[in-house]
Amino acid sequence: MKYPKKIMTLKELTALGFSKKELLAIYRSHHQSIAWKGGSGGKTSTIYFSTDDLEAHRIKKCTGV
Repeated sequence: MKYPKKIMTLKELTALGFSKKELLAIYRSHHQSIAWKGGSGGKTSTIYFSTDDLEAHRIKKCTGV
């Protein structure tokens, strides 16, 4: 899948059709380098995703490798 930007927010990815629940599960999983919080990392900080890493995770999940 092609993404418009290399780094995208949770809100931008949900607008592309991704499930908010699935994206938050990826963010909350341990030992991942796909998503992080910007700013001070507080409760209302924006969650960012690396679209390259997200796509690799998506392909890995689909193929079961």
